[in-house]
Amino acid sequence: MKLIRALVLLGWLLSVAVAHSADMLVQAAYITLSPEQVSIELDLTAGELVAKDFLGKLEVGQDQNISIQALAKTVLEKMQLTVNNQPVPLRLESEQIPEMTQIKLGGGQIQLVFVGTIKSSSQNQFVFKNNYAPVKSGYLANVFVQSSEVKIASQQRDQTQQTFEVNYEVAESALPRVFPWWLGLIAVFGVGLWFSRGRLEKKRNESGTPPRFARPLKEGF
Repeated sequence: MKLIRALVLLGWLLSVAVAHSADMLVQAAYITLSPEQVSIELDLTAGELVAKDFLGKLEVGQDQNISIQALAKTVLEKMQLTVNNQPVPLRLESEQIPEMTQIKLGGGQIQLVFVGTIKSSSQNQFVFKNNYAPVKSGYLANVFVQSSEVKIASQQRDQTQQTFEVNYEVAESALPRVFPWWLGLIAVFGVGLWFSRGRLEKKRNESGTPPRFARPLKEGF
């Protein structure tokens, strides 16, 4: 998977002039889908001409290290993800931060991985928007699947690749089984009827009242 992502990023960088990649923050988003979860790996690589300005926008602690939580919060505020028109809450799962010297010189890559729980049906659409732009940025977005149960049907990006729409399908075998509501209603009604009948029989037994349809016994023949 990492090799594929590296090749995707390499292909994108080759399509951009070297002079331009040096004066921008490259933001590569790799989205991985499963029936119940989505993960977004966001790689931030500042070119040498914007590295200083980029670092100036980040919160740095007394130990001269970047505050991961502050950066993740800022990124999440500018990032949007919906699945079937429903917003997906994301949380930071992991991160990789290079040495500060590497970032200052340009080329040091910050990696943030966010995850969220989703509800998929057989036909789905997710829309990813990345509006994080602390400095001049170039964007890349791509999608991967975690299992053969998910199939990408179509992809569409805007000109800057800040907005990324994907239609995908999920195999029926991977979908959660839904218990029909009417079966539950019948079950509740049946249990209630059984308890009611039991209470009625108990009252009759205590009062000595014969069942409604019981026939009196005849003496003799």
